Amino acid sequence: MTKKNQKRPDMPGLQPIHPSIRTSGAKNTKNGKTNKPQNTLPSLTSPNNVSPDDSVVDVSPIERLKKISFRNIPSALVSLVFHLLLFLIIALIYIPTAGTGQFGFSLDISDGLDEEFDPLIEVAENEAFTPEFNLSEMNATVANDDAEFQPTLSEIEASAPTLESPSFEPSSALSGREGSGRQGMLVQFGGTPETENAVELGLKWLAKNQQKNGSWSLRGPFRSPRGEENSIAATGLALLAFLGHGETHLEGKYKNVVKRGIDSLIKNQSGNGQFSERGASESHGLYSHAICSIAICELLAMTQDESLIGPARDAIAFAEKAQGTQGGWKYAPGGGSDLSVTGWYVVLFQSAKYAGIKYDEQALNRANGFVDSVMLADGSQFRYEKDHEPELAMTAVGFLCQQYFGWDQDDPRLVAGGNYFLKNPIRWTQKNVYYWYYATQVMRHLDDETWTKWNDNLKTVLPAKQLKSGSDAGSWDPEGDPYGGQGGRLYVTCLCIYSLEVYYRHLPIYQMRKK
Repeated sequence: MTKKNQKRPDMPGLQPIHPSIRTSGAKNTKNGKTNKPQNTLPSLTSPNNVSPDDSVVDVSPIERLKKISFRNIPSALVSLVFHLLLFLIIALIYIPTAGTGQFGFSLDISDGLDEEFDPLIEVAENEAFTPEFNLSEMNATVANDDAEFQPTLSEIEASAPTLESPSFEPSSALSGREGSGRQGMLVQFGGTPETENAVELGLKWLAKNQQKNGSWSLRGPFRSPRGEENSIAATGLALLAFLGHGETHLEGKYKNVVKRGIDSLIKNQSGNGQFSERGASESHGLYSHAICSIAICELLAMTQDESLIGPARDAIAFAEKAQGTQGGWKYAPGGGSDLSVTGWYVVLFQSAKYAGIKYDEQALNRANGFVDSVMLADGSQFRYEKDHEPELAMTAVGFLCQQYFGWDQDDPRLVAGGNYFLKNPIRWTQKNVYYWYYATQVMRHLDDETWTKWNDNLKTVLPAKQLKSGSDAGSWDPEGDPYGGQGGRLYVTCLCIYSLEVYYRHLPIYQMRKK
């Protein structure tokens, strides 16, 4: 909130009147005569028409007061009483009102307020104040799936604001990530203190492993398989985890971490708009660009920072030129197409829309055609490429793309897809964070009983399997994951964090379409 720092005008004050009253009984002796003091109030010991010599007569004080003439009261005192009464009557009559039958009050904040008091009044207008989760009060570790967390979910629900679906604007799809909005969506869509605690621990691990130049590494300094290095992709992945929690380079606990990371990305953006790692495998090239471009566009949508417009526009322009002849994207610009890389670009163009960056609508239409080409005829599953067999991860990517392309929420193919995912729930013994990341988004957007069932595993398995001690506390082990050997610990950790941020990371697609 922008705090009103208008100086309050001084209130006009009534200066106290201190009339000087002399003692009336004083005597001055001059030339042997007794002289009566001048300009004094009538003596209470001398009634009218009674000389001082007659004051020996015994008269009660009440009788003496009655005998004092009203006309002898000073005129200034009478005027003062009259004007005070008149001022009081006017004040009672003139009470301004606001609205219909309600009193209106206005508070101007003085420049003289103490600094320690200022944060108490920095609450956004028309927004109920709800404190952030106090994670220090939650258990710092999870021993097993049955571990108890405090505060309880019922306690959180009691303090969370009631959500209303906001009107859709370019950046509103990301508007639930901050503050009380995040807390409310977490409760409304099935998150728990366990899931939020896991996100916080994961972000702490990422922040600890940021390099001095603001980037991250796929290889370490943490324990991880020695796959190929791709610092720019690692930086984009890590930044998306912070942005998903509402952290930006302008606000939040990790604003300095985000600022260093974004500065590192922009510094390494090529003149043609591409984000790429020199010397990295060719298969990483367009993956890296999409991931980093999503981070730039999301941050622009969240902050409206104009310094990000140029890098975002250049990134989108490169993405359009890199589109393959089949309508999707693969490893090299203008080459073939596969559903895995294409899925990141479909999400990228959605992020560009949220950021208000214009792009060629035909690019998405061509991408839609490619996604349709790798879908089975009945729409039940999807393939990496047309000549491949369907697989879980690609089916999840395909369904998310079709949700963005416009499939209805009750489309029978989506309903069947939700049931298919329920038959293949999140199991740590069948680790596949890439599949979990996409399937979790699809199920979240369905927002029905299939989401509730999917979430039952999501909110218990991932927090329980996060490391809670040692140098890698806050991360997830990559061993056993199909892509863990190549992406390593950072890749697996980031996708687990994205999945646990799903309650507030994006507003449900179909909720926005109803607006």
